[in-house]
Amino acid sequence: MNRKWKTGMVSLLMPLVVIAGCSTKEGTTEPTGTGAGATAKASKKYTIEVFQQNAGSVTLPPVDQDFVKKAIDEKLNIDLKITFMPAGPDYTNKLNVRFASGDVPDLFTIGGREIQTYANNGSLTRLSDYLNEKYLPNYLKWADAPLLKAERDKNNPMGFWAMRPYAKTEYSTWYIRKDWLDKLGLKVPSNNDELLNVMRAFTFKDPDGNGKQDTYGFTATGNGEQVGQEWPMWAKYGMMGTFTNDGKHVKDNLVSPETGKVLAEIKAVIDEKIVDPDWFLNKGEAVFEKFAQGKVGIVNSRGINNFLEGNPNSFLNKGKKINPKFDIVAFNPYPDQATWVEATGNTGWAIPKAVADKDPDKVLRILQLVDYLCSEEGYLLTHYGKQDVHYKRDGNKILPNMVELDKIAKEQGDFLKIYGAFSPTDSEARQIGLDIVNPNLTDRDRELYKQLATYKRAPYSNGIQVTPPDGINIADFRKQQNVFHTKIVFGEIPIEKWPQLSDELMNKYRGKEIFANYEKQMREAGVLE
Repeated sequence: MNRKWKTGMVSLLMPLVVIAGCSTKEGTTEPTGTGAGATAKASKKYTIEVFQQNAGSVTLPPVDQDFVKKAIDEKLNIDLKITFMPAGPDYTNKLNVRFASGDVPDLFTIGGREIQTYANNGSLTRLSDYLNEKYLPNYLKWADAPLLKAERDKNNPMGFWAMRPYAKTEYSTWYIRKDWLDKLGLKVPSNNDELLNVMRAFTFKDPDGNGKQDTYGFTATGNGEQVGQEWPMWAKYGMMGTFTNDGKHVKDNLVSPETGKVLAEIKAVIDEKIVDPDWFLNKGEAVFEKFAQGKVGIVNSRGINNFLEGNPNSFLNKGKKINPKFDIVAFNPYPDQATWVEATGNTGWAIPKAVADKDPDKVLRILQLVDYLCSEEGYLLTHYGKQDVHYKRDGNKILPNMVELDKIAKEQGDFLKIYGAFSPTDSEARQIGLDIVNPNLTDRDRELYKQLATYKRAPYSNGIQVTPPDGINIADFRKQQNVFHTKIVFGEIPIEKWPQLSDELMNKYRGKEIFANYEKQMREAGVLE
């Protein structure tokens, strides 16, 4: 959701139903469905390249040791090749370069903002005609009814451009060094004043006891381009998430009049030098690495796995290896405010139109790949490996062999995370009727799940993937917004100019039209009154 090459423009409304009736000299893919349970009719073996975003230090094993690739290739008669980069501007730039050069991947991950940009450039295959039980029966188990309604609507210019199986539960929170608090005689912050005092103490009062002033209160991920919403000041003003709704109207938190207050307070803590001075350049999981290394005392995370005791590769356990006294707790410094928004699908899997133009049958095989990875069989393979080797099964209960899975993590680059990116994590397996029983979860982990489940979530778009009006590039709007945010927090533009900048974003950069279209789509879906 957070983030042009030249190409021939094509109509966004051009249906791709011709795909289902096409054939090749080497074999025919009949329109009898591409779901995971379907038998591939084609004799042709396709090479399918996937280009995806991945977080963390993951690698693929040698091909002869990659049992997941072997199983997928044999199941679907393909040669699957995966390339990946950390999420962020480098990934986006690389993708743009590949499209500009004509060297497009067959399937790639794309954020909600970029979906519209690529679609407007005529670069994506529209998939609305395949959003049904015949082609994507397993994928549909992960999708929400309001979202499906909007994507199937042939009058919706956005339509269905990217497949988005996503986690419905959001475990967003801030984590703080409890051992540092104890050493300094402080309590977990429960309001803004306490939070700022803790950030100061973590910066100036030597919380690690090494006699040096080399720690900071907080850090965030800027990717060299933005003021992200990990900063707790967004929550202070009830502005977590890009936009929220009150049941009647949409409010964009990043360009509203109140945004100036958030930016002013972020600038104040930067000027006070109580945050990591390199926060703007942080990418990927750098913030968690700094947390584990004892360089900062507070971070935000929108996932829970990195802070579980039962995950041997979590940053909690990394921190304990570095310092046995490393101890953290989750907290929300603004208990009455939401820590994030209700979950929705913001990153999806898209197919370049160039792939469909060159070989329509290949699109069907790609859809079959995605649907298989969303199936029970594909889900278990890509998240838990081989049955009776990496996990055991008792009805719908899945009992992972954590010793064997830990070997994969340590000895084979944790490569299941690469394949597992096609579908949500184990906490979401109930969506397809599976109950993952993780024996490694400690009492602390279970309590953490319970704690975060009680946190408030702000109303978002309620499953609707809203889009700007046809012809408006949301990326241009967000890019300029980020420029204004960044210049304000670094003191290049006075905060007093925010009302003028907000007005410029809403008018010159067409924010009013964008948000009016959001509201229109949400009303049509029954989300807004």
